[in-house]
Amino acid sequence: MPLSLFDWTHLAALAAMLLVAMWHDTASRRIPNTVVLWGGLTALGLSLSPHGIGLGSALAGGMVGFLGFWVLYLLRTVGAGDVKLAAATGLFVGHPDMLWVNLLILLAGGLLSIAWAVFSGQLRQSLHTRAPA
Repeated sequence: MPLSLFDWTHLAALAAMLLVAMWHDTASRRIPNTVVLWGGLTALGLSLSPHGIGLGSALAGGMVGFLGFWVLYLLRTVGAGDVKLAAATGLFVGHPDMLWVNLLILLAGGLLSIAWAVFSGQLRQSLHTRAPA
């Protein structure tokens, strides 16, 4: 089924938020609150439109994104900007699809970390390093 103009607008807004966040994170190692706020408000506005996912689904998706990454933040594996960005992404995607998005983000992050360890020549050291007790 071809995507409608609304679907393309929705995807473009999500992609714009993620690309701007990625650029800021790469350049300064932080994701500005304004990027996440803009994305979240845009997602909520789109969810309320006649073709949107609905406010309830958007808010539930935002909570799934937030809570999933908040646990990782507490374990000190991601930063606060990542938590906020996951929540804003959840507002775009909605529930239950954000459960799959969280899983795919974690899978992609794991694959990228393995690739980086291989590329930098630190895979063997990473595999033999023990976590502190």
